[in-house]
Amino acid sequence: MNPENQAARSSANARPRMSKRNRILLIIASLAMMAMFRTGFIFVIIAMMPSIVTYYIDASRKRYVFKTIFACNLSGVMPFIGKILFYGPSSSVMQTIMGDAGNWLLVYGSALIGLLMVRVMPMIAHTLIGGFHTTQIARLSKNQKRIENEWGDEVTQFSKEQEEEKEFWF
Repeated sequence: MNPENQAARSSANARPRMSKRNRILLIIASLAMMAMFRTGFIFVIIAMMPSIVTYYIDASRKRYVFKTIFACNLSGVMPFIGKILFYGPSSSVMQTIMGDAGNWLLVYGSALIGLLMVRVMPMIAHTLIGGFHTTQIARLSKNQKRIENEWGDEVTQFSKEQEEEKEFWF
């Protein structure tokens, strides 16, 4: 195989890489969270695991799936980050937060809502738009028949010519 073709193919299939600036910001943010949360940092990493996995799975250029799941996942984690900041990173607070199954349900459920938004919302939007178009077509057909009854056949002359022309070409 030609090396130029191989290089072009590998660059077309390559995943977007994290820029150096973003990598440095991630390291600084991780160090800051380690200093602020101490043991709570482990909770944040485990709680944000759906977002971390999605980051590596989403190969699109703009990473919209990752951004959606990250935002929803973060909204589920934020109340617990607030508790950790308010009460301090003590082991009793961490045991209370990490020991409750309802907390984990909230955290991972919010990430699941993000995934459902990505997978289900396009289907719902398609159905709604199809319904809107169907009602609009019915309304326009009703108005067209009303105008035909009111004005007579000379109104439909242009549309009949268009239909005949369309049948000729197709």
